[in-house]
Amino acid sequence: MIDPSSQSFYHTWYNKRKYEFSPLMTHTAIALYLGESYATTCAFDLLNPKSSVKDSQPAFEKSVYLPQTSLKSLMAQAAAALPDTPVKSVFVVTRYMDRLKSFRLGGSVIQVVPEGFENSYSLTNTQQQSLAAPALILPIQPSATEESLAADLARLKKVNSEINKVVFQLPETLFTQKQIHTIKSFFEKENFKLFSIPNPFDFESVRKTLLNAGSEGTKEEILSDIKDAFGPETKIHFWIGDQFSETFENIDLYFSSQCFIKNYLKRSKLEQAYYFDLENWNSIALEDENQWQSPWGTINYPHPKCEEFTMSPYCELTVNSIGQLIISKAPPQFEPGPIVAGRSVKTLILDALSEELKDNKLIASLFPQLATESIQQKVNNQFQILQKAQTLDDIRLSKLDIKNWLRFSVTTWILQSFQSRPTQIIGDLGSFFSKDLKKTPKLSASNFSWTHEIMLQAKGSQP
Repeated sequence: MIDPSSQSFYHTWYNKRKYEFSPLMTHTAIALYLGESYATTCAFDLLNPKSSVKDSQPAFEKSVYLPQTSLKSLMAQAAAALPDTPVKSVFVVTRYMDRLKSFRLGGSVIQVVPEGFENSYSLTNTQQQSLAAPALILPIQPSATEESLAADLARLKKVNSEINKVVFQLPETLFTQKQIHTIKSFFEKENFKLFSIPNPFDFESVRKTLLNAGSEGTKEEILSDIKDAFGPETKIHFWIGDQFSETFENIDLYFSSQCFIKNYLKRSKLEQAYYFDLENWNSIALEDENQWQSPWGTINYPHPKCEEFTMSPYCELTVNSIGQLIISKAPPQFEPGPIVAGRSVKTLILDALSEELKDNKLIASLFPQLATESIQQKVNNQFQILQKAQTLDDIRLSKLDIKNWLRFSVTTWILQSFQSRPTQIIGDLGSFFSKDLKKTPKLSASNFSWTHEIMLQAKGSQP
């Protein structure tokens, strides 16, 4: 019989209790950066001190190119790699919503308006993309009843059987509270997601609410992909403004990554950053702009001042009708993507940097075929074809010429916009563009990692 007062009894009891309670002392979380074309993620213990982030080895870490591996698949892989440590929280920074900027929205959204208010949101922005499907705009009178609304809904479902969201633009000067309640209650009973415009006479407010509704489906897909992997009780925190939050408007997601970099600037005592990764090149400053000139029209929304470089790394390099090498003005080619991704036959700006890409850990993991001789040879062959297709002998550009021109163009842009204040060049391609700027005062380069910075901020948000 063991003496309870003995040292051996104490150690036996302590080790047993330590084993039993240790799962309660951990909080497995996921750091996720969700870009337009790629996602990178890692698992970490939310309860570990911030000082352990830099040197810790994640239990799961992976990056995927989204046209080849979906977010749903990535999250499922993370869950499978962590069978004994259920994920409780996911911290997300995203610019995925930027994929919507080339599209008209509102294909599954009913817009309920007074008769005569149809398409009023577009009056001052007639050249912008649509936020409401004309066939799904429902003009109604204050005398509308449940019976008349049911008939209208049946008609609209013949246009689109998947409609599941509704935006109300019902001024209280034209409708009583009781009439508005009747209309809203009808759609609520029909299991619609409801969006109400705070100021129905303010076109910017109308656009903002329509954008929130039109973006709802994409947001819900992201949430679904995460919760399908980790369970319905998983806490999902998006970076909104200057903190992680579970509550937000969908418009906030369009600025998640910009606001995160702005917060990084504050913490690093910087005033500006030039960001270069494989999908976008831009400059982000501490200052805010109050209006967003969105593809769907002007919206009053304070956001970090951001200047996009004149070209995207996903822009296609092609030869025009007079034999001159040009950069296509078409939207970025995320699918099938660059040649280095292993599927494309179109040459993108990103392909010109194939040698530099394979030396980057994250990009090499996104494009595993990048290290093979066959892909490098395919890239080089494609640039030789482009060079031969150019008929203006004085300005025939090789792959090396294009690479040097890119570096010169970006360097010139930086020097012209640089304001001699504390500034960093960050991103996975930042080292390539910073080589010629090492001696510029107040301008430095940094190895910025999305998952590392997300982990730091997630831990810092804990009480």
